[in-house]
Amino acid sequence: MALPSQRDADETRTRLRDWLASRLNGASDVAISGVGGPAYNGYSHETLIFDATWSEGGSPARRGLVARVEPSSHSIFFEQDVIAEAQVMLAMTDAGVLVPRVRWHEEDPDVLGAAFVVMDRVAGQIPADNPPYTFGGWVLEATPEQQATLWWTGLEALAAVHRVDPHAAGLDHLARGKGTPGADAELAYIGGYIDRVVGDRRHPVMDRGLEWLDGHRPVEPEPLGVCWGDSRIGNQIFSDFRCAALLDWEMAALGNPTQDLAWFLYFDRLFSEGLSTPRPAGFPGHPETLARYEELTGIAPHGAEFYEVLASLRFAVILMRLGQLMVWNGQLPEDTDFGTNSFAVQFLSTLLDERTGA
Repeated sequence: MALPSQRDADETRTRLRDWLASRLNGASDVAISGVGGPAYNGYSHETLIFDATWSEGGSPARRGLVARVEPSSHSIFFEQDVIAEAQVMLAMTDAGVLVPRVRWHEEDPDVLGAAFVVMDRVAGQIPADNPPYTFGGWVLEATPEQQATLWWTGLEALAAVHRVDPHAAGLDHLARGKGTPGADAELAYIGGYIDRVVGDRRHPVMDRGLEWLDGHRPVEPEPLGVCWGDSRIGNQIFSDFRCAALLDWEMAALGNPTQDLAWFLYFDRLFSEGLSTPRPAGFPGHPETLARYEELTGIAPHGAEFYEVLASLRFAVILMRLGQLMVWNGQLPEDTDFGTNSFAVQFLSTLLDERTGA
């Protein structure tokens, strides 16, 4: 959920057309189709989807494009850098990872109100988040064999990220903080994020999560690599049930790749157990998935239980932050418990009970 886009469609189309014409050297007759996108934008990067046509060397050209625009006001994440995100995607492209090809970027906010990146549009379908794909739609309507293909090719695309050498890819700067990437750095990051969201009004379930994580850090040394950050099938494009692209790299960091795998598996549990609905019948089990991941990467899923709780805690506080923003924008009443008692908070409590035997 996010803020309904308030952009003027005609003005946006004109600005994009003029900007693109300045980037297409030697092109003429540049035109932009009606600019669309998700129904809701504004709390994370804004997404604008459009077709561009032009003439080049006497021949017509057409390309489906997507612009990712930084939010121009309050956002879920306190630090936003769409240009840095594009740099990660370019490095992933060079390494053979399935990401949309980045074509251009613009740092001048005068064009669209904030910095933005333009990339190729990848054809396919994305499993829905709102309502989740477990409630209906093309994923549930697929055969078990198609569902299994979706799952395994999604995992294979994720594994490709973790085979990238961060140093060779020029991504050493993705380390969080000043310490060694891994559990300690992630705990420091999420602790700081929680502090900024909750302030002095501590949340008992989140504090319980922090306490559990602090006492159950993975035994060193941890494997380290590039982590996508938002690694779930809801951020993957599928064509004929095979993964075609990985989206949304704003949470990318250096760390233990197991945290990506845990995020992938956590959302599978959250959208089924966490919502009291069955998971798709063809989705393989988690033990099989852990074993296949190790085959694909050579990385033992070190600290999987730790990183599953971290994933649950992270998403719970993200929804708390989203709830705050929706109150500030008048979308929710001030006395809402959307953030403080969300389904993500409730599932975090369930996970902690599992870990403690409560």
